[in-house]
Amino acid sequence: MLKNLKIPTNDDYYPLVLSINGHLYTIRFVEGKKAVYGTDDMEILGAVSMRNCEIILERYMEHSKILEVLCHEVVHALTHGTSLEMTETQVQVIANSLYQLGVGNYLWEKSGGKYEI
Repeated sequence: MLKNLKIPTNDDYYPLVLSINGHLYTIRFVEGKKAVYGTDDMEILGAVSMRNCEIILERYMEHSKILEVLCHEVVHALTHGTSLEMTETQVQVIANSLYQLGVGNYLWEKSGGKYEI
């Protein structure tokens, strides 16, 4: 059974943070950033900034999708600077597989994410 995630708001004082490759990545939720990050042909549901050590996720998605996109962005962060040279499709296949194995919930809890009661 999928538990509802408690998505942090700007009023929450606890940041969600993951250690990836020895760097602390903050997870930040944004609203309606398709115009900034996407195009008319492609939605951007998440992004990762290697420079700022930040994972950015669209706030208004199904909670299962948030966990899958979190896995996707973590795969990007893990493989950045390696010789793997994965395509977006390869990253998505790995991310979806990890999500289905429960890694999304693991990453959520590891980052300090909470669930609705």
